[in-house]
Order: sequence, then structure tokens, then C-alpha cells
Amino acid sequence: MTIKLTDLILKALAENFNSSVSLEELAEIAGPYTFLIDKLADERPDEQVLQSIILENLILLHDQGMVLLDEMTDRSTITPKGLKAAALKELQ
Repeated sequence: MTIKLTDLILKALAENFNSSVSLEELAEIAGPYTFLIDKLADERPDEQVLQSIILENLILLHDQGMVLLDEMTDRSTITPKGLKAAALKELQ
């Protein structure tokens, strides 16, 4: 079983919807799951590589209107659209 990193990011942000989450915090959350994350399952990226992969996914989610990414601080918050998507993923 693999999971999408974007789904893991949305879940983490949804659990903290009243506050923003830093890139470092997201890397700490995702770290233990790298063996389950689609496209990372065969490798164990170091923290810096993992953070860059998370940032790429945050930019994608930002472009889709699911998260707000503060590029100055690398902190993210979930939008109502992202919260809805995270809730729908939980139901599946």
C-alpha cells in the first residue's frame, strides 16, 4: 500500500487547521511514512531532500487552491477547498 504525499500533507494541515505548519514540521510528520509514500517507497531521502519534495508538493497544492503557502516563512495553512478534499480522502 502506498499513499500520496499530497494526501499526507493535506491530512497534517487539516489536523492543524487553526494554525500554520512549517516545512520542517511537515518533514517531521512525513518522515516516518516515507516507505509508504508513492514515489519515495524505494528510497529513504534525507531531511533536506524530503523538505524539497514536500515543498514541490506544497506548491502544487497551492496552485490548486488547497493550501496557502507563505513563501517568506515556508509556513502553510489549509484552505476550505483543501479541508474538503482532506475530509473526502478520510471517507474513502
